Amino acid sequence: MVLQLLVSGPPYTVRTSILAAGQDGGVGTLTQAEEVDPSPATTRAEFGACLRALRSAAGLSLRQLVSVSRTNKNHSVALSRSTMEDAELGRTLPRPDWLEVYLTACGVHGARQRVWKRTRARLASSIVRDGELGRLPRVRAVDPRQLGVHPAITVAVPGGRPGQGRRLPELPPYVPRDVDEELREGVMDLASHGGLLVVVGGSSTGKTRALYEAIRAELPDWRLLHPAGSVDLANAVLAGHLPRSGVVIWLDEAQHYLTGPDRLTIGEIRVLLNPDQPMVLVATMWPQWYERLTSPPPAGAPLAEAEDAEEIDPHRHSRQILTTAARVVRLVSFNKAECARAETYAGEDPRLATASQDSHYGFTEVLAAAPQLVDRFEHAANPYAKAIMTAAIDYRRLGHNAPLTAELLQTAAVGYLTEQQIATAPTDWFATAIDYATGLLHGATSSLIPVPGTSMGTIIGYTIADYLLQYGQAARRDIPPPTSTWDAGVNHLTDLSVRLALAREASRRELYGQAELLATPAAESGIPLAMIILARSLQRIGLAEEAEDWYRRAAENGKPQGMLALARWLERARPAEAEQWYRRAAETGDHDAILVLANRLKRAGEAELAEKWYRRAADTNHPHGMMALARWLERAGQAEADDWYRHAAETGDHDAMVVLARRLERVGLAEEAEEWYRRAAGTGNLAAMMALARWLERAGPAEAEEWYRRAAKAGNPEAMVALADWLEAGQAEDAEDWYRHAAETGNPNAMMALASFLEHAAQAEAEEWYRRAAESGNSHGMLALADWLHRAGQAEAEGWYRRAAETGNPVAILRLPPGQIRHAKRLGRVGRADKAEKWNRRAAEAGNLKAMWALADRLERAGQAEVNCPGVDGDSDSWKGSEHAKTPQVPT
Repeated sequence: MVLQLLVSGPPYTVRTSILAAGQDGGVGTLTQAEEVDPSPATTRAEFGACLRALRSAAGLSLRQLVSVSRTNKNHSVALSRSTMEDAELGRTLPRPDWLEVYLTACGVHGARQRVWKRTRARLASSIVRDGELGRLPRVRAVDPRQLGVHPAITVAVPGGRPGQGRRLPELPPYVPRDVDEELREGVMDLASHGGLLVVVGGSSTGKTRALYEAIRAELPDWRLLHPAGSVDLANAVLAGHLPRSGVVIWLDEAQHYLTGPDRLTIGEIRVLLNPDQPMVLVATMWPQWYERLTSPPPAGAPLAEAEDAEEIDPHRHSRQILTTAARVVRLVSFNKAECARAETYAGEDPRLATASQDSHYGFTEVLAAAPQLVDRFEHAANPYAKAIMTAAIDYRRLGHNAPLTAELLQTAAVGYLTEQQIATAPTDWFATAIDYATGLLHGATSSLIPVPGTSMGTIIGYTIADYLLQYGQAARRDIPPPTSTWDAGVNHLTDLSVRLALAREASRRELYGQAELLATPAAESGIPLAMIILARSLQRIGLAEEAEDWYRRAAENGKPQGMLALARWLERARPAEAEQWYRRAAETGDHDAILVLANRLKRAGEAELAEKWYRRAADTNHPHGMMALARWLERAGQAEADDWYRHAAETGDHDAMVVLARRLERVGLAEEAEEWYRRAAGTGNLAAMMALARWLERAGPAEAEEWYRRAAKAGNPEAMVALADWLEAGQAEDAEDWYRHAAETGNPNAMMALASFLEHAAQAEAEEWYRRAAESGNSHGMLALADWLHRAGQAEAEGWYRRAAETGNPVAILRLPPGQIRHAKRLGRVGRADKAEKWNRRAAEAGNLKAMWALADRLERAGQAEVNCPGVDGDSDSWKGSEHAKTPQVPT
């Protein structure tokens, strides 16, 4: 039943629908007030009439409404007669917080409030003149494909003659997700006061489609800005071209806006998040990126020893944005309930029916052609196509986020081919490889996706399909890119930000020659970080004078990172000048520079000055500065430390929250500790979720499992293993599923956990997983496989023990002591004395008794008086009698 309520009076007449119970998403029996529907309102006057109708339906006078609002202490604002008259007569459009109080006082709650908020947001956006919005399209008019929604596979459409039949829409019907309510509630909250909503989920989990459907449902008449990059958005903000309300800013794949030299800063985000002129920022991100960008540097990291501020805390801005300014919603592949829901839609679209029938891939993965992407890559009939696809994956791993040019891929491909494949390559090898890699798979996507140029028929480069990138990154996690990848970058990259990203990665891999060549153009253009990378590379290859010149140029640029880099360069040769540069860097007010100076003063024993600078770091309101001061005060036994731990936690930093919770736990304040664990977990950070789960494991096992499961569903393999460990005792089948999910991410520790679980029930598969962990290059995986093979009596075990030992794994060295000594003796006999001594030392330091004696005898024969081993302070005799020599032998 739909009743009509006529509200008349000069200068307007408005007819407002009163919906029957159960309509528009309502549940249960609605009150008369909850049935008032403001959706038809198109002006402030009509919206005001709806408010009057609501108050009338609630049976409240203006005086009674004022009284009700003032008696509720939870209300953020108090209603007054004058503001209500202004709103009800359409003189003003009520503020979001005022509207919420009004609705609550009238008995409207939950999802019904959202109908009012949605209408208010629509009216607010229409009040802004279209001229002020430029050419920004409305949300309802935007093509979801342009926002990053994956195209769907093509399938045969039944019911027609060959080549004919019903034409399917570009996208299949949207299957409701369990997080839809949370997403849409979040969008409407942001519409009220502004903010950032981030949907975190893996490739092809449906995160972009779910977010698009949420803004289309809640803010269809708002304008939408989809900036090409962080520079475009920052320029729009600085130039004042962006309207201050009624706009959704779409940041698909948010890591592109939060990383690189031109990344968004917390200051720029705060400019956008003005609660008086709300804008809605929505973003998507892979779990790997979210964890990387929100993880702080290790506690107590030696800041003064880092080569530049980017190495100290490279993601400090993104972490502040994501942990203090963002609302995070996690989304994973379809669960059982969502799959069942999808099956009910399968009759409307054969693509949904196809996706529902695949038992190996997730529902959305099948729609995005994920199975075909993996199969085409892994079983490529064309080795040259696989070479360029693999090169594309590696370039994205190294931070190349721009389109990959044909010249770049063609030059890099040689490093991914065998000598025979290079020698026998046909003249058209690259053209056929590109044809193979860009071939459409089920009409949905291709492995390499051409990026169009500005004129018809032109391609400026290629990007790699998201799902294939996610798969390839996991598969190649521990495989270094070949030399050709770097050389091609040196010769063919012109984008300075891309060259800088690759130079940084080359430097981290100690490829200083390539780092120098990649960084030079960016350094010469005046980018401080490029100058530092170039200077460090020149330093490492022995060009000291050139290195100092670039360090000085970086310092004189005025950036604290450059000043710190020069100060470290001068540390030994000119300590007085180094001290001046440390202080100049700190005096810029840069948080990292202040901490570096404070740590230096602490090590120098200048406690009073150190504390002064720690306090200045804390006064920057950066949580790390507060935490550093708190640790300093704690060591000094000052009670003020607790206040600073609390201040740091109150910034919203999840790491600080967990530290505070643990401190409260230690002193017996369990209730407050749990509150902080919950607040930290509420940020969406996986480490915080795990900390809460472990806390609850002791206090409330049922809820602990829920948090383990939430963390696991977020896609983190460590969380999946933790949940599987938790379930193993009573729910073995569920535990095995989670072990498998974790192992299939490519995480070596997860592979070993699954192998251990399978040892008794499926020995052949257990060995396969041990082998996959070992072949990933992980030393613990090598050791686990060696132990497995040793127990099975297989001679192959010794080779894996040796490979694990060569990585420096001390337990592996202990597992094969006779072989280690024989190896050292063999090396000695063939004249490789230095390497022989190194192996004897490594075995000795691992606690091997025979190796200790062998090393001592060797040193004694060589006439060396001292042994450079931990815990040994004398000659070879003292080594023989040391505690190392008394260490029990670990059995093989």
